[in-house]
Amino acid sequence: AAYNKYGYLGKYQFGELALIDLGYGGRFTLAEFKKDPSVFPEWLQDKLIKEHIQKNQRSLRRYIKTYNNTLIDSIRITESGIIAAAHLVGARNTKRWLKSRGKRDIKDGNNVSIRHYLKLFAGYKIGVK
Repeated sequence: AAYNKYGYLGKYQFGELALIDLGYGGRFTLAEFKKDPSVFPEWLQDKLIKEHIQKNQRSLRRYIKTYNNTLIDSIRITESGIIAAAHLVGARNTKRWLKSRGKRDIKDGNNVSIRHYLKLFAGYKIGVK
């Protein structure tokens, strides 16, 4: 039932563009979700995050292959960090940061740097392929 002031909602803080990309956009409004979170049930959120991870793995496969287990700006780059960053700041921004080798200062709407997400989510095993 979580949501934030930017309209990201649910257990995984999906934004409108991610929901559209997953074919679930426009099915409910933020106001409807606030009033009745069952319009976006947890089982569906769990299903969609797996699909979202798989889409990001496909979209970023070249970057994962190139940068996995490398150091950029003293940050160990891992597949799980890349996937988390793509979810939280966007796949395009993640690609830009990697291509710039950390020179671009990319942050999310909460002013959290991509560096933070890359570190925080580094080294996890991703169970969806």
